[in-house]
Amino acid sequence: MKKNGTYILTGATSGIGKVCVEKLLEKGHECFVVGRNQSIMDTFKDKYPDTVKTFNVDLSDYNSIDSFISRIKPDVVLNGFIHCAGVAPLKKIEENEPTVVLQTYMVNTFSFIEIIRLLFDNNILKNDASIVAISSVAAHRGSNRQAIYSGTKAALEATIRCMAKEFISKKTKIRINSIVSGTVETGMLKDLRQNSPGIDEKLAVTYPLGIISPENIYNMVEYLLSDAAINITGASMQLDSGFLL
Repeated sequence: MKKNGTYILTGATSGIGKVCVEKLLEKGHECFVVGRNQSIMDTFKDKYPDTVKTFNVDLSDYNSIDSFISRIKPDVVLNGFIHCAGVAPLKKIEENEPTVVLQTYMVNTFSFIEIIRLLFDNNILKNDASIVAISSVAAHRGSNRQAIYSGTKAALEATIRCMAKEFISKKTKIRINSIVSGTVETGMLKDLRQNSPGIDEKLAVTYPLGIISPENIYNMVEYLLSDAAINITGASMQLDSGFLL
């Protein structure tokens, strides 16, 4: 990872994204953080007033994304972009209404594509920038009530493979990869435990190496941002505690 690098992070106020922001700021990097929880973003600003800028952006709205990129454009050329934003509605087939489908794809996949388009089109990415998106094991194994969510993650990974090839064809050294994550110890899992008695016993069987910590996801993010991963692009890096075996 570059010393004193500059990064955009989406989904920065909860779960994996929040940990990634905290770790990057601790290491002295500059962060442009995108989230919906203003109070958490305010704590970032209070603690790191010189190295963090916060943006309350609705990633389901193209106009909000364009406005956000326009606001950072005069200030920065980026070392990387980390896409942690995501929504995961658990819906039965009959509940997959178009508005829910479109919003989920917009936040999880389309916003990622649009941010990269704007960054590349406006020359905001350095020639050796690294882009990382958080995907999911749901893209690789069927599960009840996850048709929408798993589809967004499968689309994300396919998009990344194609973008990686295109970046190479454009003679850049921009790398783009995804992390295929299993269940992570976040607030979402805490809520699931409250509503699903016995969930930990089931997870112990399907995750033989244990539930994944957000810090371990960050470790993989840091690796992919670093020069240690300069030969990796278009990859789906599996971090699943044995779930997909």
